[in-house]
Amino acid sequence: MKRKDALFSASEIGQFNYCSISWILKRKGYRSGNSKKKSHGMRIHDKIGQRTHQLFWLIRLSYLFLICGLIFLIIAFFISRYSMGW
Repeated sequence: MKRKDALFSASEIGQFNYCSISWILKRKGYRSGNSKKKSHGMRIHDKIGQRTHQLFWLIRLSYLFLICGLIFLIIAFFISRYSMGW
């Protein structure tokens, strides 16, 4: 490995974070010449982005259900604890 290949810039780190496969292929010398393959890659990236967005909202929804469940348990506890004397 050449010394130049051992170092990478901040923009390469950003590219690696965005798409590690693209970064590796670029480092190995592959270039995007085929527009058909490129459009296929863009569609795959779009699907991954949509799934990531859906996952983000599912995680938020799960936290909402968790909070609602905890509130329900707290209310049920207080009702069972203090309604015995009524």
